[in-house]
Amino acid sequence: MELKKQYNTDTNNISETDKEYISKLSHKNFNFIPVKYKEWEITAAFSIIDYIYGNGFNNIQPIIKTNEGRIFITDGDSRYILTEEVEGDKLQLNCSENLACCAEILAEFHNAAEGFVQPPGVKIKTNWGKSIDKYRNLFNETRKFKTYLDNAGTLNDFEKYSREQIDEILRRGKESLKIMKSINYLKRLEESMRKKEICINDISVNLAKISKGKIVITKLFNLGYNMVEDDIADLVKLGIEETGDKDIYNYVLDSYSKIRHIERVSKEIIKAYVSFPCSSMKTIVKYTKDKDINKLQKFMKYIERESMTDIMEVK
Repeated sequence: MELKKQYNTDTNNISETDKEYISKLSHKNFNFIPVKYKEWEITAAFSIIDYIYGNGFNNIQPIIKTNEGRIFITDGDSRYILTEEVEGDKLQLNCSENLACCAEILAEFHNAAEGFVQPPGVKIKTNWGKSIDKYRNLFNETRKFKTYLDNAGTLNDFEKYSREQIDEILRRGKESLKIMKSINYLKRLEESMRKKEICINDISVNLAKISKGKIVITKLFNLGYNMVEDDIADLVKLGIEETGDKDIYNYVLDSYSKIRHIERVSKEIIKAYVSFPCSSMKTIVKYTKDKDINKLQKFMKYIERESMTDIMEVK
C-alpha cells in the first residue's frame, strides 16, 4: 500500500495492527481503517461530514482525502479510509447525565446537517417513511400470528408464551401506529423532507467516544436523509433500556430542546417510536418463518426489556 505517496506521510511511522494501519501526521494519530462499505456509501458519508464540518460542527470523526483527492484507497479487495484517531473511552449511555450530553450533541449535529443537498452523482441513503412501513408490516404479520394461535390446537412453548403476551404486544403496536398514520405525522414527514434533515440512523452503545473532554461521534456510514425524530427516539429507547428509567425520555428531550426546538407533534412521534415493541414483533415474524422454538429465551428477554419502553403515558 503506497501510503506515503497517497497521504504524504512517513512510512517509517506506520505500524499495522489487525489490518489497521496507524500513522502519525502533524503530531496527530491517524488510522487507515479497512471498511466493508460500498464506494457510494463511503462517498455519501464523506459528503455529509464535509458539509457539517463546513457548518462548524466538528464533533464527528472525519474522513481525510488523499493527495489526489480520493476518499479511500484500495489494497487488493479491501478499501481503506484515513481518519483521525479518536483517543478516549466509549461514551457510556447508561446514566442520565451522559444521555443528556449526548442529546445536546445530537441536536447540534441535526442543526449542522440540515439542508444538505446531495452533490451530483452522489447517492445518499434516504429513510423517510421507512419506519412506518417497517412497523406496519411487523404489526400485520404479528396480527396474523395471533389468528394462528387462536385457531391452533397443540402449542409448543414458544407459542404458549406468545399467546400470553400477544394481546399486549398488539395493543402497543396499534397505539403507536395510530400516531404514525395521523395527518400530523404526515405533515411532519413532509416538513422533514423540505428541510432536508439528516440523521445518524445508527444510534447504539458504540455511537461516540469521549476524547479530550469532547464527545466525538464515530458512527459514520449510515448517515442519510430521515426525520430527526428517528434518531431522538433511538437514543431515548436505548437510554431507557440501559438505565431502566422511563424519565430518560424527559432528560433527553429537555437537553435536546436547549439546542433545537421540538414541537408537540414531534414529542408524540418520539413516544410512538419508542413504545412500539419492535424487537418482540421481529422475533415473532422470524419464528413464523423458521418455527425455531429456541427463540423463546431471546423473545422473553425482549418482552422484559420492551416493557420498560412503553412511554405513551409519560408526561
